[in-house]
Amino acid sequence: ARRASAFENALIYLKSAKELLGANHWEDEYQLSLEIYILASQMAYCNGDFDLMNDLFQDIFDNATCALDKTESFAIKTKYLLVQNGPKQSLEYGVYALKQLGESISEVPSKMSVMYHFLKTRMMLRTTEAEMLLYMTDMVDELAIAKIRILSEVCRVGLAINKEVGSISALRIVQLTLQYGYSKCSTIGFAMYGMLLQEINGDVRMACRFGRLALKLDERSQAKEWTPSSYLMVYGGILP
Repeated sequence: ARRASAFENALIYLKSAKELLGANHWEDEYQLSLEIYILASQMAYCNGDFDLMNDLFQDIFDNATCALDKTESFAIKTKYLLVQNGPKQSLEYGVYALKQLGESISEVPSKMSVMYHFLKTRMMLRTTEAEMLLYMTDMVDELAIAKIRILSEVCRVGLAINKEVGSISALRIVQLTLQYGYSKCSTIGFAMYGMLLQEINGDVRMACRFGRLALKLDERSQAKEWTPSSYLMVYGGILP
């Protein structure tokens, strides 16, 4: 109840901040406007005020100067569609959002596409011990952070209704992590990679190593949002 009250109070303050913006605020105070609208849409989502949330999204989509500035709205809308309209629409929208960020994933990928990304990921990891990945530096590239944010949402939905999309999304998370550094969303990618090592290669030993890595990365991030999905994959699909 206390947390719900905090969300309600935050939304009241953000509505007030929004009303204080000038008539041409998107032109005159673009960054401030973007921050207020994104925070307000997050609080509207947490409060279940979906009409307000969608109105704020529309303003953001109409006025944001680049796809990067729409990332958080893309992510929240993907989650909203999962709850309100079901996984199919959520997955479709997540794939659409990725395309806006320059990351193309087919809604109906072949098993060969999964194998391609799996082998590419194995090649990228061939000289790296799983345990050394705990010491990666943090990801700072803004586009990579945006992509991995949406990929994690698509991965979570895809694993429920489209294993190929979920697998490719997870493998892309691992690839981007190896290229650009650690993100709080990296955990779900390594957890799924461990599952794929077991399913595709039958490599139980390596699957367990990457499963344990995912759990340790989850501890490092303290991002509780990804803990249930990561635990489900590691304890339900890898570790005995």
